[in-house]
Amino acid sequence: MRPTPATVLLCALAALPALAQSQLQANGRATLLTGADSNARRDYDPSLSGLDSATSLVLDGSARYGNGPFRAFGDLSVGGRKFIRLPSEDVLVTAGSLELEFMPLQALSVSVLGTGKDRRGGERDYTDGAAQAWLTWAPDARLQVRARAGLHAFEYRPNPDYGFTALEGGATVSWRFDARHRLLGAVDVGQRRYPTVLRLPPGVEDPGGLPGRSDGVLTASAGYEYRGPVRVRADYSYFEQRSNSFGETNLRHRLSAQVGLRLPWEVTAVVTAALQLTRFPDGIYLSSDVLLVQDEENANTVSLRFARPVSAHVDVELRCAVFQYRLPQNNLEYLRQVAFAGLSARFGD
Repeated sequence: MRPTPATVLLCALAALPALAQSQLQANGRATLLTGADSNARRDYDPSLSGLDSATSLVLDGSARYGNGPFRAFGDLSVGGRKFIRLPSEDVLVTAGSLELEFMPLQALSVSVLGTGKDRRGGERDYTDGAAQAWLTWAPDARLQVRARAGLHAFEYRPNPDYGFTALEGGATVSWRFDARHRLLGAVDVGQRRYPTVLRLPPGVEDPGGLPGRSDGVLTASAGYEYRGPVRVRADYSYFEQRSNSFGETNLRHRLSAQVGLRLPWEVTAVVTAALQLTRFPDGIYLSSDVLLVQDEENANTVSLRFARPVSAHVDVELRCAVFQYRLPQNNLEYLRQVAFAGLSARFGD
C-alpha cells in the first residue's frame, strides 16, 4: 500500500531523536486547534448559513543537511480540518519543498528548488507546483541578492479552464543595514498559458480560430523589518494580471503589517493586518471563484495570535481572524470570522 504524506511525516517526526545525533538537523511541530468558523462554506451569499465548529491538526517537519559546499533543505506540512455540521467542507492540505544548493564560492551559490501544494475538500480543490533554479550572491551577512527562473503549473479541479502552465522569473534582495533593521524587495514576472481560447467582450462576434488565453503576470513588493524588543514587519505589494481574455484582468495593491511582542506572564502576541485594493479594468472579473483559492492572501485581514509555553516543548495557543472582500461589479461581500484555541508541540532541534 502506498504511504500517504501524513504517514511519511509522522515517521520522520518519530525519527527526529536519532537524526539529531547525525549531521542532519531536523525539527517538527504538531498543532491541534478547535474552534468556530463563521463562513465554513467560503461563500459570498450571506443568506447561506456557514457557521460551524471545527477541529484542525497540522503537522510540520523540516530538515537541513550540509556537507562541504553542498547543502540540502526540505520541509513538509500536512494539515486537516474537520467540520461538524458541514462535512462537505472538510479539507486536507499537503505542502512541501526541497532545495539542493551548491556553493562554488563563499559568496556565490546555485540551487534548484521544487515546491508543491495539494488541497482536497470543499469546492476549492487544487494542485500547485513549481520547479526553479536560483542564483544567490551574498558577499556578507548583511546583503543577499537572488535571481530565479522556473516552471509553474496550477490545476484547479472544480474548473479545469483556470488551470495553467507558466514560465516565470524574478529577483529578490535583502539588505540588513544594521543589527535590527532590514529592507527587502522582490520582482517577479510570468507568462501563463490556459487550456481555453480567449473570451470576447459582450457584443463582439466570434470570428472563429480564436487564440488561446494567455496572461502576463507581474508582482513587485517592498518591505521593512525591525527586530528588537518588538518585532515589526511592513510590506507593500503590487500584483498585475493582464489577460487577452475579457473579464480576466485584475490589478491589486496590498499593504500588510505584522507586530510581534512579549506580554506579561510569558505570553507572545502576534498581530497581523492587511488592506487590499483591487481594480478590474474591464469593469468585471469573471474568475471570482479563484479569488478564494487562497482567501487569506486575497482579502482584507486582521488576525491575532497568542501563545504561552506550558512546558519546554508545548505551547497553548489562541488564534482569531477576520477576512473581508467585496466584488465591485455586484457588491457581493465575502466575510469570514474564525476563532481557534489549542496546543502546539515542538520536536527535534
